[in-house]
Amino acid sequence: MFSFALALTLRPVIGRTTIVAPPAHPIRTTILTVLVLAAGCRASPPPLADGTALPPVEGPYPSFATCTPASAEAQNVVGKPDGKTVDMAGCSTLQVSFTSGTIVPALDAPDLAIHTTRADGITRIEASSDGSAWTIAGFVGDSYPDVPPKCRAEAAGGQLRVFFDRCNYLTDVAFIRLQRELSSKGGLVIDAIEALSFKPHAK
Repeated sequence: MFSFALALTLRPVIGRTTIVAPPAHPIRTTILTVLVLAAGCRASPPPLADGTALPPVEGPYPSFATCTPASAEAQNVVGKPDGKTVDMAGCSTLQVSFTSGTIVPALDAPDLAIHTTRADGITRIEASSDGSAWTIAGFVGDSYPDVPPKCRAEAAGGQLRVFFDRCNYLTDVAFIRLQRELSSKGGLVIDAIEALSFKPHAK
């Protein structure tokens, strides 16, 4: 382990005292610089899996969204419900990211609310903390292959509510991905995606 003690020399200079430090050791200087930078900086919002940087946002709503196939319509689910929607009949995979905090699953309470104007077809819901490793968080529809029925989202007044703890163990979720089962007809029409068990990043 390196010692960070600095020997300081007091040198008299015509009526005043000057503090003179010994020549800086290159390895110690590098380590000290890293520690100072780490203490004074905040972590940047997590990027998407392709490395795209994400803008800051406030509140329990995503700040960034992408569709596959690519479509500018994906951005309609960014922010609070506003009547602008994305139709998953054309967007087979919708991925959103939260940048001002994470979803910390609650016990026996809904963690995610999908605000919809239509809820047709079958859709798989996945969650991730880093945008690369995904875990099943629920599904929409009558059933989904190899997914327990207890994972089904509950309809409640224009919303589909997802209970993460009924399906899998999840923590610090920053990304949500919805994948439409291509063999099913129709698809969700989504206005917004809201994190109900949201924990803001420390300021």
